[in-house]
Amino acid sequence: MNDFNEFFASEPNTAQTDIHRKEFDLLPDGEYEATLSKATLVAGSKGMQLDFEFRITNSEAYQNRRLWKSLYFYNKSEGNVKFVKTYMSILGASLSEAKSLENAAKKASELVGSCYKIKVYASEYNGKKKNEFYLNKKIDFVTAQNIAPDIDKADFFGAV
Repeated sequence: MNDFNEFFASEPNTAQTDIHRKEFDLLPDGEYEATLSKATLVAGSKGMQLDFEFRITNSEAYQNRRLWKSLYFYNKSEGNVKFVKTYMSILGASLSEAKSLENAAKKASELVGSCYKIKVYASEYNGKKKNEFYLNKKIDFVTAQNIAPDIDKADFFGAV
């Protein structure tokens, strides 16, 4: 218990705090290349959803910065269904692969490591600014490699 109290009594590690803060600072509006780094099927508070994590790959200043997007399969509104279909199509899934949650989740996990052009912009939610983005198109790894040559294909696809 004494170690616990000493830990919280000490000054915070400002270097680590600065790194954490930088990770969540807003990205400037613009186009970036990003790699799909995670695709996870999650039971959200209202139902099942697919959560995606993308990492910026073509900007030295913002290399590996993360952006997240969720697709809500429980929302059956016409607008959301159209959004999910469009999003899955740009990711690289066929309409049949995006029809069911199970197929969409399987295809999304297969697409981890794929590269995309994305458009980032700032928006406001509950009084706080945050980054939003949309996918423009899928690009091949060779294109992304030319933009961010320090990324090793094995980092995404395992040893080749």
